[in-house]
Amino acid sequence: MADANDGKPEQTSPPRRDEPRRWFTITINPLAIACARYGGNIEFVPLRHHAFIASGYLQTFPVALIRDITARPELADNTPTAFGGELGYRFYSGSSGADGFFIGPSFVMMPLAYLRLQPNALSRVATQRSVEGIERALEGSVEAVPYQTFGAALDIGGQMVTSSGFTIGGGIGITYLSYTLPSDAARLPLDFTPHIVPRVLFSTGWSF
Repeated sequence: MADANDGKPEQTSPPRRDEPRRWFTITINPLAIACARYGGNIEFVPLRHHAFIASGYLQTFPVALIRDITARPELADNTPTAFGGELGYRFYSGSSGADGFFIGPSFVMMPLAYLRLQPNALSRVATQRSVEGIERALEGSVEAVPYQTFGAALDIGGQMVTSSGFTIGGGIGITYLSYTLPSDAARLPLDFTPHIVPRVLFSTGWSF
């Protein structure tokens, strides 16, 4: 009996195409933008699973938010700014770039702010003879002054890179900051000086 496949080419499954290797990923952080931090990240993946990440941003300190947190209505209407950034490493479970589950440490430079009396605040108060006058003199007498802190962070999460290169990811982490408050005679006492800070990651961008 003749084989039914005689004279017909043998059918084979199409060869599997490897996923494109994406060496760079550029992302922004929508959650950080909502907190008045404007910047982004770039990742370089020189070897499969191994990525180096650098972040830079401009941190602003909205006066209205600081007034609500510190209960200081006399805070001046200036909006201080400062630069911050991170350098880190991530191990990714995926092999096509900055893709898959990840874990990794980073070095952190994070700006914070303290409150101080403006240089002419006491002289303005000293000239007043009534409670109402003192209250008016105190308006705008406190200012927020940024200063830099340094530390380290550890993050864990996941990131997905689509076939077109669109990238979205998220995770959680913890940051340890090592610092002392600036020596400033006009600095107001602070009730909250964080050294261990949790963090939530959310980023979106493009890989290529």
